[in-house]
Amino acid sequence: MTKQQEKRAAAFRKLAASQRKTVERLSVVPFEGQNMTHRRKRMIESKEQDRREAEKLLDKMTALAAAWEAGTAPEPLQGLTQKAQVEKVLHLARFPYPYVRVTVLRQLWEAHQDEEAIASYIDLIAELLGRADKQGKDWQVRLNPEEIEPVLALQKLYEDPALTELVTDYRRLVKAGITDDDILQAAQQALKLLGDPEAGEPTLTDQIAAMERAISLRRIPGFFPTPPAVAQRLAETLNPSPGDLVLEPSAGSGALVEAVKAVQPEAEVICAEINTTLRKLLLAKGFDVRFDDCLDVTAPVLQVDGVIMNPPFENGLDITHVRHCYELLNPGGRLVAIMGEGAFFRANGGAPEFRAWLDEQGGHSEQLPKDAFKASGTSTATRLVVVDKPGASFPGGTRQDLDARVDRELDRAEQRFCAVCRQAINEPAGEHDGQPLCAGCLERADTY
Repeated sequence: MTKQQEKRAAAFRKLAASQRKTVERLSVVPFEGQNMTHRRKRMIESKEQDRREAEKLLDKMTALAAAWEAGTAPEPLQGLTQKAQVEKVLHLARFPYPYVRVTVLRQLWEAHQDEEAIASYIDLIAELLGRADKQGKDWQVRLNPEEIEPVLALQKLYEDPALTELVTDYRRLVKAGITDDDILQAAQQALKLLGDPEAGEPTLTDQIAAMERAISLRRIPGFFPTPPAVAQRLAETLNPSPGDLVLEPSAGSGALVEAVKAVQPEAEVICAEINTTLRKLLLAKGFDVRFDDCLDVTAPVLQVDGVIMNPPFENGLDITHVRHCYELLNPGGRLVAIMGEGAFFRANGGAPEFRAWLDEQGGHSEQLPKDAFKASGTSTATRLVVVDKPGASFPGGTRQDLDARVDRELDRAEQRFCAVCRQAINEPAGEHDGQPLCAGCLERADTY
C-alpha cells in the first residue's frame, strides 16, 4: 500500500468512526414508553429515515477505507476526500450545474443600475440576461465555470443569497474530479457496488416498528396490548414445559407470545387473531397464526397444554373466551388469563355462572394493580385468573400434585444418604470406602 493509499484509508476510517457516533445517536428512539401521537409518529419516522441515511453513508465510507487499503479504490471515486462529497454522490439525481436566478438578477439590476459599484458587472449581467432571453428562460440560467466567481462577488456585494444556487455542491464535486453528468453517473455506479447493498434499507425490525406505531394510533375494538411486566407475570404463572403446545387465542400484537417464548423458548406457541391488521403484524413477527376467531375452534380439532390470554372484555367476551378456551386444554393443562373485574361482581351477563364455574374447577383469581394497563391507555380494573384442568395423564392426578411431587423429588435429590442404614443426612459424619456415613454408623465402621 502506497503512502497515498494509506493516507486515504486512514482518513476514511476516521470519517467512518465519526459517522458511527451519528448512527448511534440517531438509533435512540424518542418518546420511549410514552403514548403515541401523530406528531410523535412523524418525528420518530423522520429520525428513522435520518438513521437509515446515516447507516448507508457509514457503510460507503467504511467500504472506501477498505478499498483504499486493498488498493482497489475505483477510479471515479479516487478524488473523494470528504464526507459531504460522498453524500452528494449518493444522493444527487444529476450533476449540480450552478445557475443564477433570472428574476433576482433582473430585480438587482433594476434597483442598482445607476450605482457605480455595479458598473464592473454590466457586461456579465447583460450576458446572463441576454442568454436567458435567447433560451426563453424566465427562472434560471446555467453559469459557465468562468462566470461563477464574478456572480458570487456580485451576490456578496448586494448580500442577496437568493441570486445563485448549487454553487457549493458544484465546487465540492469539481474538487473531487467530478465535473459533469457522465462522470457523476460513473462515480455513482462505482459507489453502488461498494459495501453492503442492503445498508440503510428498512429492515424487518423497522417495518414491524412502523406497523406497531400505526396500530397504536388506531382504535381497534377490544385491543389493549398487554404491558411487558404483566405479560411476563402471566407467562411465569403459565410456566410451560419444553415441547408444550400453548395457545394465545386473541394474540393482538404478540406481547404474550413473546413473553412465553422468553420464559420457555422450547414451548410451541400458536395464535388466533380476528383483526386483519393485527394478524399481519403477528405474521411479520414470524408467529404461528393458525386461526382467525378462536371461538370457531373446538376440541378435539385443537387440544393444547396451555392457554395464555388477554381477551376482549366488551359484552362479557372475556367470560366467553375463557370458558371456551378451557375446553381446549389437555388433561393437566393450565389456562392463565387477564379478565375484567366485572366478571367478579356483576349479577348478569353470565357473571354469576362464571364465578360458580371457576369455583367448581378449583380456579383462582387475583386483582392486578389499578394502573396495570395504564401504558396501554386504559384504567380498567383487571384480574389475573388461573384455572388448571384435572385428569392429568401422569400418576398423581392434577398439575399441582405433579408440581409438589417434583419439588419433593428435587429436595430428596439434594440430600445424601448413609451407605449402611440409608438414613437421609444433610452432612455426612464421615466416609467408609468413599461412601458417606451417618454418625452412628461411623462409630461402628471398624466392625464392618
